Amino acid sequence: MRRRLLTLLSLFFLGIVLTGCGDPKDLRLIPLDGQWEYSLKDPFGDNAEFLPVPDDAIPTLEKLIPGGVGNIWVRTKFVVPWGYGGEDLACFLGRVTMADITWVNNIYIGKGGRFPPHEFSAWNIVRNYTVPAKYLHAQENTLMLKIWVNGEGSLDRNMFIGRLDNVNTFANREDFWHNKVNLLFAFLMIIIAFYHFVIYLRRKKEHENLIFALLNLVSVFYIQIYFLNQLPGLPRENANFLWYQKIFSSGLPFFLPFLTTTYINAFLKRRDNRAIFCARLAFLVVPVLIVLVTPDYPHLHRITPKLMFLVVPPMIYAVVRMIISVIQKVKNSVLLMLAFSPLVLCLLFDLIVHNILQIVTLPYMTFFGWQMVIVTLLFLMANTFAASRNEAEYLNEHLEKEVADRTRELSESNTQLEAAKFRADRDMDLAVHVQRSFYMDKPPMVNGWDIAYIFQPMSGVSGDLYDFYVDGKELTGLGLFDISGHGIASGLVAMLAKVILDRKFKEGLNDPLNKVMDEINRDLVESKGDIENYMTGVLFRFRGNKVEYINAGHPRVFVRTAKDGKVVPVELPNSGGGEAGGLVGITGLLPMYKVIGFSLQPGDAMLIYTDSLYESRNIDGQEMTQDGVQKMFANVTGTSASAKLKDVINQFNTYVKGVPLRDDLTVIVLQKK
Repeated sequence: MRRRLLTLLSLFFLGIVLTGCGDPKDLRLIPLDGQWEYSLKDPFGDNAEFLPVPDDAIPTLEKLIPGGVGNIWVRTKFVVPWGYGGEDLACFLGRVTMADITWVNNIYIGKGGRFPPHEFSAWNIVRNYTVPAKYLHAQENTLMLKIWVNGEGSLDRNMFIGRLDNVNTFANREDFWHNKVNLLFAFLMIIIAFYHFVIYLRRKKEHENLIFALLNLVSVFYIQIYFLNQLPGLPRENANFLWYQKIFSSGLPFFLPFLTTTYINAFLKRRDNRAIFCARLAFLVVPVLIVLVTPDYPHLHRITPKLMFLVVPPMIYAVVRMIISVIQKVKNSVLLMLAFSPLVLCLLFDLIVHNILQIVTLPYMTFFGWQMVIVTLLFLMANTFAASRNEAEYLNEHLEKEVADRTRELSESNTQLEAAKFRADRDMDLAVHVQRSFYMDKPPMVNGWDIAYIFQPMSGVSGDLYDFYVDGKELTGLGLFDISGHGIASGLVAMLAKVILDRKFKEGLNDPLNKVMDEINRDLVESKGDIENYMTGVLFRFRGNKVEYINAGHPRVFVRTAKDGKVVPVELPNSGGGEAGGLVGITGLLPMYKVIGFSLQPGDAMLIYTDSLYESRNIDGQEMTQDGVQKMFANVTGTSASAKLKDVINQFNTYVKGVPLRDDLTVIVLQKK
């Protein structure tokens, strides 16, 4: 397929070279390259004065007319050589913009286009007028044109007079390559569009067929500007030339890069993100809106070349899209990029030659390149379709064997997966058993305190860590921590942290509590090494009814007083929040832990919990929040710690209404006797 595409590209560029061959000077012609003169007055009725036409004004006659709009008469002199022997000749004027009426020695010989009030440019029609021998003088002759100029007007630089058959041959060749070829391609693209639209209706999941059909139809509507005047009855007498130019010449070109990129994405099974799609859409909508609101044709003629630069970013993006696909080795991406290469080369040629260098005598090459792209894409899509059909036929022929092979492979894979799952489940059960052995299975019986808690891992091992520090019958401390992450890693860090917490708390009974937390943080950082898990938590130390407390990035602790049932958070004065220190176990971070001291009276209770309690959501997606936790604790009616815990959990379950937990849940109620 790649070799066929390269062959098509070679033939395309060879055709361009060959069409440029052939010089009218070889046909013994009379070149009209003498001095041209112009007048802005009608030489048939006014006392017209003719002035020399500057050479640089030949392609821009609007510069000779005040305001750039109006009629201009141009003329030149020529002499018929003796060797022509009184035969009829032909006058080849090439392309004249916008409309013309032509005379030889003040005798009418032809016209092209329409003058106001129903103006319509015939810039794309080759002017080739017959000059009967009886109109010619033996000595000097005058060729004169009346040209309608509306923001643009031009003469062809390659004008000449010669024998009728020679000039007609040359004119027909010019007409064929600039007009008839586009007409033939338009007919071909209509057939291609219809064919691929039918394929899309049969296989709607292949959107590239629909986009390719639209590309062909938009291309047909655009290139009809090259052959419209040759179609019977067109353009219609009442056709509005300004709106015709806005829609077909100036507006449609911006649809082509948008549809082209859409086609590339569809063909390569890729999608743009929303930002890129909106940017692509802006490069389509903005210039089209500017074109549609332009008040007159002179303004439209001036802004259109500038707006054409807006097709460059979408085309660059399309090229980048294909290059990335080639790098990623997406199927058929290399062939797709080769198919679009003629368009890119011809587009760059036109932008440089016509928009930057302003060389108007050379033809526009973009649509020759685009026509080559259409043909190569047709071959590419046909090849893709044929490959799909061949694959389907192959599968039909070998389906039974393929099914048997795939069934056997699937059975082997399932066996391996079941064995792997069994090992994983066994390892997980062992990990859960080991972790649970580290934790108390029921609250400790201690003097002066009533304790109740619930420990509910989301699944398997837990990242929540709780511990009660007891000396004989006295409760000396309590810790509740939450390890970041989930799964085995956080469970292992929890077990490691529990050992460190237990050791450091007991070693530091007589040290300030913030020093104990510093030691815990340092040991955890050193012990876990490169493991990224860290933890938040609260650490309490009790002496009678006096409580010391550090909050290391954990949810607020609430105290409910026995006297009036009021629930308040425990926090530093003027802190505006519950944190009294940074996170635990982050390498390179040296948090400053601050101690909060307070007292509890008999009947006062504390609610301590992990973030699953307040981050859980109800069926409407609304989070419980810490304020919601505070309200739940205020609404309890039980007198004991276990009764208060039961009330909190019941309220929590009512709120979430069966929505599964997304994190481990630990809740502790500690009540002073």
